[in-house]
Amino acid sequence: MNFSRNPGAILLGIYLVLRGLSSLVDLRFTGFELVLAAIAATAGVLFLFGRGWMPNGLSRWLLAVYLVLIGLTALVSINFDGKALVLNILAMAAGLLILVDQ
Repeated sequence: MNFSRNPGAILLGIYLVLRGLSSLVDLRFTGFELVLAAIAATAGVLFLFGRGWMPNGLSRWLLAVYLVLIGLTALVSINFDGKALVLNILAMAAGLLILVDQ
C-alpha cells in the first residue's frame, strides 16, 4: 500500500493510535478531543470521496459515516437519543464487513 496516495488511511491510522494511547497512557492535552474529532471527520470525508485504501463498497461507506459522525458529534456537540447505539452499530457493521472483505 502506498500511503502517500491514501490520506484517508493515514488519518484513520493516526486517529486509532491516538485514541488508543489516550486510554493506555493518559495522553491528554487541552483540545485533545477536538483534534481527534477533526482527524476522524476528515478521514471520514476522505473515505466518502474515495481517498482511502478501501475499494468502493458498503464497508467503506459505513466506516466513512462512522468517522464523520464521531467527528461531528464532538466538534459541534451533537447529541441525540441512541447516539452511542448508532455509532456502535456502525462500527460493528463496518468492522465485520472489512473482516469479510465486502
